[in-house]
Amino acid sequence: MVARIFWRQVKKLWAQAKEGGVILSTPRRYLSRVFLPSFLGWLCKIGVTATFLAAFAIPVTFESVMWVFGSGSLANVASFTPGAIGVTQATNALALKTCCNVPTEVAVNYSTAQQLVTTAWDQVVAIVLVVWVFGWSGGKQLVGSSYVDAKAKVEETKEARRRRKEQGPPGD
Repeated sequence: MVARIFWRQVKKLWAQAKEGGVILSTPRRYLSRVFLPSFLGWLCKIGVTATFLAAFAIPVTFESVMWVFGSGSLANVASFTPGAIGVTQATNALALKTCCNVPTEVAVNYSTAQQLVTTAWDQVVAIVLVVWVFGWSGGKQLVGSSYVDAKAKVEETKEARRRRKEQGPPGD
């Protein structure tokens, strides 16, 4: 029974992978619409990391930047908090202590500042883009309708649970 459930999921994921993989059949489109924007974003992320490292007088080397990237990836895998807050600071402190002998306090301050500034920047950019694409009233309407839809979904879920509870456990 478990295999059946998982097999359905595997088939669904495979169908999605085939649909998304179609772009690979046209390498030029893939390079211009997927690879290049992703690569440019990654380079910008390197620039931001290097800037913050320099701001905290931490040596900006390929090794230090890669240690921070690796520790950030590890923090996201082992995240128990939204945005991996706390875990990111701990892994960055360990990484920077290991690669560059940076004092823990400096590494934690660096990591916290970078996370706060980039999160605030991401929020500002998101608001500007929503207003630019949908207009001020359209953005407000979009957020409002999403909220209404979410409330309706919660009510549907509660109702479905209530009905299942009334029916009792299967096999009775």
